[in-house]
Amino acid sequence: MKTRFLLVPFCLLACSMSAPAENIDTPAAAPSDAAAAGDAEAMFQSARKLLRGEGVEKDERKGFELVSKAAALGHVEAMANLGYLYSAGVGIPADQVEAARWFRMAAEKNHAISQLNLARLLLAVDKLPQPANKEEEKARWAEGAKWLQQAADQSLSDAQSSYGLLLLRGDADVKADPAAAARYLMPAAKAGIPEAMNALATMYQIGNGVPTDTAETERLFREAAMAGNAKAQANLGLFLENKAPGDPAVRAEGLAWLLIAEIGRDPVAIKTVAIRLNTTNPDEVAAARKKSAELRRAIYRYKQEAQRK
Repeated sequence: MKTRFLLVPFCLLACSMSAPAENIDTPAAAPSDAAAAGDAEAMFQSARKLLRGEGVEKDERKGFELVSKAAALGHVEAMANLGYLYSAGVGIPADQVEAARWFRMAAEKNHAISQLNLARLLLAVDKLPQPANKEEEKARWAEGAKWLQQAADQSLSDAQSSYGLLLLRGDADVKADPAAAARYLMPAAKAGIPEAMNALATMYQIGNGVPTDTAETERLFREAAMAGNAKAQANLGLFLENKAPGDPAVRAEGLAWLLIAEIGRDPVAIKTVAIRLNTTNPDEVAAARKKSAELRRAIYRYKQEAQRK
């Protein structure tokens, strides 16, 4: 049986408080007025402002209370965000079991982000209480995979990436299916998810689930590397070393990417750099260090530009 793992770090941003509805332009009603009116949407919008401190003094406890009331009235976004508040411990001590309960309620109403976040809790190794036995463990895996696929099938990019990786690796008792994995990883990579780009690049490199394509391999490794993915930086470095072993400039760039990945604590890069520094011509090492400084500046500009989009 495959060992389960947390596919990607639990996504706080994905379940952050939703933007206000387009027709709500005025400041939210006072929390007590909203609660008295029993208006779940007004409660939710008031809670959003309290939790963010938008136009009112920030008050996470009151925000939590209002989200709870709106969720109890069946407000789906409130259910989803209540799951987040419990998971992150905002306005209340963290409680992953309660987080899963509210994520599940929203997931059952086809809320894609809740499906994703519930799946991540179920597939994590350290979030929920340990299963009592192997049967319970397998049932939890199966439920996690089910919700992950449902979120992915709603074209949620993070879910497509996570489910694609699940299919690629055959984790959580899911049968490995590289061709199916590619179908999910491709749109996730197109959406700019670095983990999906890196995984898809390795698939193109060896022809696993997709035809071998050297140009696409390099393109995807470069995109993920520029986005700051340490694994992709290490993979690109190794790719370049093998691409043109007789070209000092290409070898220097390859080592430069490995040096950057080493800073990112990628284990492959750490081991490879230790070997390269002892076996590479000093002039070439100097060229690689100079190139790595240039690339780090380029990565910074790339990220700054991405944030402006």
